Amino acid sequence: MKQWYSFCDQPSGLDYIKTLLLYIAAAGKHVTLQEIIDVVGTTIPLGGALMGTIAEELIEQGIQKGLQKGEQIGLQKGEQIGLQKGEQIGL
Repeated sequence: MKQWYSFCDQPSGLDYIKTLLLYIAAAGKHVTLQEIIDVVGTTIPLGGALMGTIAEELIEQGIQKGLQKGEQIGLQKGEQIGLQKGEQIGL
């Protein structure tokens, strides 16, 4: 993987993170989320707090997407029921 050789030559912190994420993605099913959290927690001072913050943000984003999707589905079902009731009344 070409990224490995260029890891130390990254121009910014964001580029380091991008390269690291490419390695994690390449590991695929061989690395669990808990293993990543454990390594960050033991390698980086306050890494566990950082991972907790990232996890909380991802959870919040997931909740928001779930609520939006639920609202969308609820409105669609409500529309369908409303149309069905309207057709029954109109008969």
